[in-house]
Amino acid sequence: MSSGPWPKSFVGSHVLLTEGDKDPWDKVRESWSQIRFDDIDVLFISPFYVKPGDFSFELGNGINLVERFEWTIRAARSKNPNIVIIVVQFWQPNNGQNDFELLGDDEKIKAYADSVTAFIGSYYNKTLPNISGNGQVSARIQGYDVDVESSTLVGNLPKILMAVRQSLDGLAQKLGASKLSVSITPAWATCLDSTVAQSCDYINMQNYSGGANTFPEAYLNAVPGLEKQQLAWGFYPETPNASTQLLQQFPGVINKAQAIATGEYGGTYT
Repeated sequence: MSSGPWPKSFVGSHVLLTEGDKDPWDKVRESWSQIRFDDIDVLFISPFYVKPGDFSFELGNGINLVERFEWTIRAARSKNPNIVIIVVQFWQPNNGQNDFELLGDDEKIKAYADSVTAFIGSYYNKTLPNISGNGQVSARIQGYDVDVESSTLVGNLPKILMAVRQSLDGLAQKLGASKLSVSITPAWATCLDSTVAQSCDYINMQNYSGGANTFPEAYLNAVPGLEKQQLAWGFYPETPNASTQLLQQFPGVINKAQAIATGEYGGTYT
């Protein structure tokens, strides 16, 4: 198993910066101040997209979300200095013109991968004001994730992941840094192959909605060389009935938590 910066038996959670789309984009929602960043190990932040034209890694798809993005980092690191922060390539409705469908050849894939690395590198030594106004916190980003569905569920996904892996490894070597992680969050094992076991540190299984019937065996069969410790269980705590049958009832959550605690799986996320 490739080792990344995420803690063993991690607990992760996802923040979508476009929630509250009736608010001004430079306004941070008041309710966000109640987020328990101190209760999680890994924070996934979205949405990032592929920018048409130069194939770069873009926050917000033309929407200015920098204020919300940096506030989230500030709040997370103020409450939990050791939290691991991951940026997430998001998806769009599949109409043939979005995201990974734009990356049709090696040159475009390299441009995208290098842009991911440049963005992550730009925050490596950056600091931001503590949310309390007292001192600074690290703005360091420690990895990259893909929400695999619709416009990111494409045949060249493994090639894109490997390009990002190689580019991030080069950045880590240049900085003398710990390994920067690559992960995916799929609902199905479609489009995956054996290279994913090397390019990805973790597969965060969407065991809810469309992925409610996709179990670990599907990923282990699709990705030769993948280890169970690279798999994380995802579930809907708000609406358990949307999760896989193994997680619909509270005893199911307890059973999976025990499997994670013993090291059988890598972690969990919501």
